[in-house]
Amino acid sequence: MLKFFSWLVITPMIVAVAVFAVVNRHVVTIDLWPFDATTEVRMFVVVLGILIIGVLWGGLGAWIAGANGRRRARDAVRRADAAEHQARQATARIAGLEDEVRTQHRTNAVAALPAPADAA
Repeated sequence: MLKFFSWLVITPMIVAVAVFAVVNRHVVTIDLWPFDATTEVRMFVVVLGILIIGVLWGGLGAWIAGANGRRRARDAVRRADAAEHQARQATARIAGLEDEVRTQHRTNAVAALPAPADAA
């Protein structure tokens, strides 16, 4: 459902950008002020270029802002892996101790039996 809504939003945006590019084909002069350089480009190239730069700049800002959450997620995965390893070790140790207790119980039970009456 979410994919449908994203297409519902993205499709009109793509159409709007295409119409914008077709309508704004006239040439504008860009003066790179601190430098002694001017260039002539089509208007839609300027606007779409600024739009792309803005999207990339915003994506970079979001990526930097998410660094803290990604670090916490990595730490949580490490702690979970360590806890699972400790749990497996504890389970193995418990199983070993239970086997040892069973073995000890069997040897104690055999040793505690009275000697048969006819064995002299």
